[in-house]
Amino acid sequence: MTVTFDVDGTVTTVELEKGKALGDNLPADPAKDGFTFKGWNTEKDGTGAQITAETVVEEDVTVYAVFEKNSEPTDPENPDPENPDKPDPENPDKPNPDKPGQSDTN
Repeated sequence: MTVTFDVDGTVTTVELEKGKALGDNLPADPAKDGFTFKGWNTEKDGTGAQITAETVVEEDVTVYAVFEKNSEPTDPENPDPENPDKPDPENPDKPNPDKPGQSDTN
């Protein structure tokens, strides 16, 4: 049986006996800048069957690396970029330097 591992279009394959678990044949977790690896799956969008080292292979299969986009880091000077007029809840009296007419020297 052939198991094809697809990481955003880059593929590697392993040959395995029918009825055997993937075990050590499962590749190391792939890395992708700005994303967290969530696991291997039979569907690109992660809605299929999850594939692990314990998965028993009964037929040729392609599995996909599923990634989740990391959340954007919060700007400590402007924790809510969608609402720059909203004060920082941790420092409500601190002026927002991005708001016109305010500065740290007021």
